[in-house]
Amino acid sequence: MKVEDQLLTMERKEVEVKRKRGAKTEVVVSSRAPDGQLRGEGVVTRSQAKRIEDSKSKPNPKEEGEIKRKPGAGKVSKPAEKTPAPRKAPSRNRKTVSETKVVAPPPLKRKRGPEPSGTEESVPPKKKAKKDDPPVVAAPKKLPSAGLNEFGFFNYTDNGKLLTPITPAHNEFMLDTGIIALDCEMVGVGPTNESALARISIVNEHGWSLYDKFVKPERPVTNYRTTFSGIREADLINATPFQTVKKEVAGLLDGHILVGHSLKHDFAVLYLAHPEARTRDTAEYFQKLLQSRTPALRTLSMDFLGVSIQQGEHSSIVDAQATMALYKLHQKEWELSVSQENGGVDVWKQVYDQFNLPLVLDQIIFILHIFFY
Repeated sequence: MKVEDQLLTMERKEVEVKRKRGAKTEVVVSSRAPDGQLRGEGVVTRSQAKRIEDSKSKPNPKEEGEIKRKPGAGKVSKPAEKTPAPRKAPSRNRKTVSETKVVAPPPLKRKRGPEPSGTEESVPPKKKAKKDDPPVVAAPKKLPSAGLNEFGFFNYTDNGKLLTPITPAHNEFMLDTGIIALDCEMVGVGPTNESALARISIVNEHGWSLYDKFVKPERPVTNYRTTFSGIREADLINATPFQTVKKEVAGLLDGHILVGHSLKHDFAVLYLAHPEARTRDTAEYFQKLLQSRTPALRTLSMDFLGVSIQQGEHSSIVDAQATMALYKLHQKEWELSVSQENGGVDVWKQVYDQFNLPLVLDQIIFILHIFFY
């Protein structure tokens, strides 16, 4: 036997031994085929058999590309390719994570002011006073409720008789605090029925009557106008002469904030004038506020205060109280407009300081007098 045939016989036996031990792929080496050629089915060369054995000796028998040989086939099968699983179509109602857009929350809006530094607590800046801020008006004091009229003021009859029972608690409300209201009643004098002063009433900001007098005109009265004025002939028999009243009223008005309704008519019969910056006319103010013609005092009293006045004979005290109540209702806005018209000067504060500081000193002196004398 030739040496070549002996080698082939030995290799065939080794392959058969390995097959018996559990080899999965059957490889048969031909004893007649030279190297590099295949003869017949199931025949491989020695070099091919060696490569097959080397691939089987690897630790992972399931590795992709493993060469398998079917029994009775002479061709080498290609490595099995792994077919990818088909993808599921995404639901129309659901979005995948990659498709979902994450929207960042909008940045917080901060109020104007310095930003807080570090971990320190931010302190809100102090509010600066604006030029348009209303003047500081003292909170109105409240009268004792017993015996007051519908305005919440002292109650008087049409002739000026006080009906409110006075107690020591009323004393501080009977003082002159610099804000007064005035009203006049007129009669007709002379052949032309010219208006003349017949009664004048002045009240403080709590409705207390500071001044109330019947006035004797300088000329003969031709029409008492009782239906509206409430003046009768008997009221003027012992009345105070006009010139005396004029002088007293002029001294009383000096330095005050004067409130009234259509004050031009009152000034005309008094032959007096008053600084515009310290005049508060409800007719002019509410005409601008309502953008209408001059409103009647009784209309304003009913619409803004809910109090019916001037249903018959007029009372100068009641009318003066009505104008004071209307002024106090709009005091802050009114004083702001006056301050703007006067270049930012707070007229109300000037008057308040002028009248109330001496009152405080007088009260201190009065208390000291009680304790030491």
